[in-house]
Amino acid sequence: MFFSWLQSAQTSSKLKVAKSKQSPVNANVFILAEPDIKNKSLIIEEFATPSQKIELQASKSEILHFQSERGPVWIFTVLPISNSGHLGLLSESDYSKARDFAGILTAQLKSQKFSSLKIQFQSTTEMTELGFLTGLEASLYSFKQLQPEIIKKSLSIEKLGTSEFDSRILKKAMQRAASISLARHLVNLPPNLKTPGQIVSFVKKMKWSTSSRLTDWNQQILKKEKCNLLLAVGQGSDDPPHLLKISYRPKKKSNRRPVAIVGKGITFDTGGLDLKPSSAMRLMKKDMGGAASTLAVAYWVDQSRYEHPVDFYLALAENAVDGKSMRPSDIYTARSGLTVEIDNTDAEGRLVLADALDVAVTDSAKPEIVINLATLTGACRVALGVELAGLFCNDDDLADELTRSGQMAGDPNWRLPLVDRYFASYSSPFADFKNSGESFGGAITAGLFLQKFVKNTKWAHLDMYSWTDRANGIFHSAGGNAQSVQALIHWLEGR
Repeated sequence: MFFSWLQSAQTSSKLKVAKSKQSPVNANVFILAEPDIKNKSLIIEEFATPSQKIELQASKSEILHFQSERGPVWIFTVLPISNSGHLGLLSESDYSKARDFAGILTAQLKSQKFSSLKIQFQSTTEMTELGFLTGLEASLYSFKQLQPEIIKKSLSIEKLGTSEFDSRILKKAMQRAASISLARHLVNLPPNLKTPGQIVSFVKKMKWSTSSRLTDWNQQILKKEKCNLLLAVGQGSDDPPHLLKISYRPKKKSNRRPVAIVGKGITFDTGGLDLKPSSAMRLMKKDMGGAASTLAVAYWVDQSRYEHPVDFYLALAENAVDGKSMRPSDIYTARSGLTVEIDNTDAEGRLVLADALDVAVTDSAKPEIVINLATLTGACRVALGVELAGLFCNDDDLADELTRSGQMAGDPNWRLPLVDRYFASYSSPFADFKNSGESFGGAITAGLFLQKFVKNTKWAHLDMYSWTDRANGIFHSAGGNAQSVQALIHWLEGR
């Protein structure tokens, strides 16, 4: 789907730092597992010019970069992780540090002249190697240039030390990076190229294994299934809503019930009749970030041949302005049978998720866990900023697993409370409840709304931003950031 540099990489575990002169256009990268002064000094002595050596040898920086007579050199040292408090849940991991080192490297490589790149790991862990190679591949993504020039360069990977480089890590890194790039690209697409129907067509054209089966509920089926909330959100658009299910069943039978992952897919959000101001509407192509991340995890599950069943649901609709648009004070009956009064047409994401969650929890496969991903509230961004996803969960063990997975994957989330009494602001004299209420605690009350539709199933809700406003780590420009993709991959691998 995306061009890969790692696919052409040559690997070895026997080579050492060369003593003979190399090509002057060869770039060398060394990743050291810990502050190994001896090896770091040997590399500097081997490559640096006499005028560079004193300053480089005295430096305690994690990242060293210099121009040698043979070509550019980088030395990345993975220093011990410092505990930032909060039980270490906000600390960097070896994976995330190495991944972001790779993002720095590829940004700098763009301005370098070289014919080949040699990466040498020194006594590193698998997570450090996976992080660095995932970052190397994922950071090459560019919306404007899907085939970057750099992948034409020769790439070799070596490991020095007691253990050999496991070439399977290359495949894992490529699978992760492809999923990250997929989510980013879908979010970055302009809204005129990703209507609900266009996304369905795109997903159907993807290369899926025989373990994955796609089921598309179009407008007619949604009406038959009484998904009236999803239909209400999309009724103002010329492009009708869809609920797309991707059902993955491994070849080898698993004794586990499936996990269900549900993504909010508002392909563009005007706010509806409660129209957003232009400044708030500018980035609303990203309002399908939850569905993009859901699809990306589905792609990883399929390509990695995951060993347990998983179901994915993309709740797709456009919240447009039209004479048919839902109105404040309208009342709709959800698929679950609950009635909802529309208090604010710009609180539409929870409506499409409500019907999709009901479909998921009532499925005949009886999912063990349901997780939904959504760019749901600005209130969560006010509380946690843009880099932390807000986590709401009705099960303490599941919440702990997801937060720890986010920390390990460098894709963090932070649990917020579900305060039941706050839901009183959603009370309605005409329906079971409204779709919004007072602004205080808005992220919490949105989570409480969703909880009404999961019955007694273990459930988690990740409220995300799905966007980076600036270059950072593996993201070399503003745009989609595949939020929660790496966290969920790590969580699924650990189950």
